[in-house]
Amino acid sequence: MPSNSHEFNQGALHALNEIKLIALALATHVGVMNGQEEAQAIKATLDGIVDPLITKYRKAEGQQ
Repeated sequence: MPSNSHEFNQGALHALNEIKLIALALATHVGVMNGQEEAQAIKATLDGIVDPLITKYRKAEGQQ
């Protein structure tokens, strides 16, 4: 399947949004176990990885 197909882009967006949910759950767990500072670091790290990819696939779909 070509990486620029509508189906591929929609699947990528769905998967990346699921990863964001998992990252939030992980950050929450880390926060409970180790404190807010560590939770914020985990969330910032994962958002820094996932958000640019979400932007990429939204642009490919003509979304903002």
